Amino acid sequence: ALGDRRGAVVAAGTGVVTLAVGAETTARVDGWGWIMGDAGSGYWIGREALDAVMRAYDGRGPTTELTATVSDRWPDLSQAYMSLQADPDRVRVVASFAAVVARAAVAGDTVAQDISVRAAHELAQSVRAAIAQVRTDEETFPVCAIGGVFGSIPLLEAFTADLHTGDASVRLVAPVGVGIDGVMALADLDTSHPLAAVTHRAGDIR
Repeated sequence: ALGDRRGAVVAAGTGVVTLAVGAETTARVDGWGWIMGDAGSGYWIGREALDAVMRAYDGRGPTTELTATVSDRWPDLSQAYMSLQADPDRVRVVASFAAVVARAAVAGDTVAQDISVRAAHELAQSVRAAIAQVRTDEETFPVCAIGGVFGSIPLLEAFTADLHTGDASVRLVAPVGVGIDGVMALADLDTSHPLAAVTHRAGDIR
């Protein structure tokens, strides 16, 4: 995402993890899985969507377009929780509703928009926390956001705004390559680079 330069990368799909690299150290934030962490991830967004739908069903929350899609999967919402808990693929199923939230947010659903903004804030907070652990100066600190969650335009816009607020030296940048480029770069990483300490290589097998 950033080559060998200093910066932070937040990778958000079903789960999420953030890695920051400074002049001398690295820091990982979140990536603790769907039970203990992954704030702002696809699973987190999907879980918030289901929560919002059930709140609307109970009369505890505002109506939302998300209800229609959830009802398509579970026509009897009063039994949805049982079906979901019994599904061995439940993590993926929950995360799949992140795409529904993205579409509903674009269509103007206020509940979906609120979920998107809150997810963006969680992701931006993780980036700030990671940067704070490695940063030694105030030079421009590039941040790269990768993963399917950032395919949501409302979320990406909210993330960018949140990230840039109050710190003009932190800037979102585009990735310089794809995953395989990173693998190749790590193979040639200088031993003095901060990432070298957390990079593991298999032994020579001949």
